[in-house]
Amino acid sequence: MEGYSLGDITKKLEISLKARHCSLQRHAATGPSQERKRRGSPKQTKFYESLKKQMLQQH
Repeated sequence: MEGYSLGDITKKLEISLKARHCSLQRHAATGPSQERKRRGSPKQTKFYESLKKQMLQQH
């Protein structure tokens, strides 16, 4: 968010200073969140949910 101070961003997003600090540290260490590996099972997409519904309706 160019042109905003860190305090303005914190207020705008309604997050704590600690959350902002941790997020900035994590971003600096690992890059954007889209590139980080996630823990646990992969998220199911809407495609799989609709496929499940179709399969249940057929049986």
